[in-house]
Formats: sequence, structure tokens, C-alpha cells
Amino acid sequence: MLADVGAERTEAFDKLINDAALAGVANDHFVVVHVQRSGEKATPQADVDRAVKLLDDLEAEKGDGRLAVVDVSGRQPRLRWSASKVPEAADMRITLIKQMPRVPYRGGWIENYSQAQIIAAQTGRPIMLYFTGSDWCPPCQAFDRNILSTREFMAYARENLVLVKLDFPRNAPQSEEQKRHNQQVQRQYEVRGFPTMIFMDPKGKELDKTVGFPGGTPAAFVERLKKAAEG
Repeated sequence: MLADVGAERTEAFDKLINDAALAGVANDHFVVVHVQRSGEKATPQADVDRAVKLLDDLEAEKGDGRLAVVDVSGRQPRLRWSASKVPEAADMRITLIKQMPRVPYRGGWIENYSQAQIIAAQTGRPIMLYFTGSDWCPPCQAFDRNILSTREFMAYARENLVLVKLDFPRNAPQSEEQKRHNQQVQRQYEVRGFPTMIFMDPKGKELDKTVGFPGGTPAAFVERLKKAAEG
């Protein structure tokens, strides 16, 4: 991924290249070459010239800001943008993810939110993000037992959702890496109570949220998710 950032840029382009979610995908899964022509961290002119020539060769539209995604040879363009045609960061993130190898998913619970975002983008499925305290929280245990572990819910989820469970146990073993990951996502969504369920579309837009055990039947909960997904 090659970014040529000119001296003058549109506000939309600035917003795009500074989007945290987009940067996370780009930095984790692509080799990012960021060319900055001015400022304290300006790229050496020789490197700027090489990047600009490559973008010119790729016929990326000229302007104050240009982006391109190329294959490993550095020559074959896959995607091109310019400051005059800047997409929304969420749309660009989805587009980038679709360029990546497909992540296999069979419909069960996973514990990695970043991986879930990739699966959601590639499949078009909404994400159900579930924060729980599995070994100490009675409402969490009731939610698990009466809804989330039922055949009715799982039959729907396997075909339609990306399920992410972020557990905060007090006694059950958990790796330090998983603890840090769960705490980071907890802070990101400002989760303060357990259980919390956040339902969002593949772009990360929140569609529904529940704090505490919602009660009711599995069928009613599934119907609630269906309606939220339909908008």
C-alpha cells in the first residue's frame, strides 16, 4: 500500500489516512509505504521521486494526495484512490480486507475481534460482540444458558453472524495476551457492565446494544437481531 501525501490535502483525505481502524488493517496486513512531502517527518526527496514515478506509472490520478495498493512486484495496481475521490474510511477498510486471503469461519464463537472484523467484511455478516464474566457473573451465566447456548440461537448464528466472546473471568485461566486484547476492546466500546452485547454491521456501525440479561426466549432474541440487521 503506497500513500503519497502532498503539501495540500483535502479534509477527507486527512481523515482517511488518520482513521485508526483503517490504519490497523493496513499496518497489520499490508506493507505500507507512507510518502510525506513536507513537515518535520518529510520523506527524502529521492524516495518521494521514486514513489511519485511509480504512482504515475500506475496511472493513479494526480492530486494533492494519492493512494494505491499494488501486488508484490510493486507494478500491478489492484486499487487506486486520490484526494479528489476519497472513499469513507470504513468503505476503504472493507475494500482492503476483501483483497486479503479469505479467513475460514464455521460459525462458532471466536475470541479475536480483529479477526472477526475481517470475517465480517469478507462475508457481509454482522458481528455480535459479547462481553461476559463467565465464572462469576450470574446474569452472564443466565444469558449463556437460556439464549446463547441454545440450538435455536446457534442455528441462526452459524449461518448469519460472526460471534465474538470476550471473557473477563476471575478464576479461569486466560493468557496475558487475551486479557490485554479483551481490555482494549472493552475500553474501545466503553463497556462498564456485564453481560454486554453489541450488535454491529460489517463496517462497525452499532445496530443494537444490550446490557444485562435481556430475558425472553431464544426465538425472541433471534427476531430482535434480525430486525436490527434489517435496519
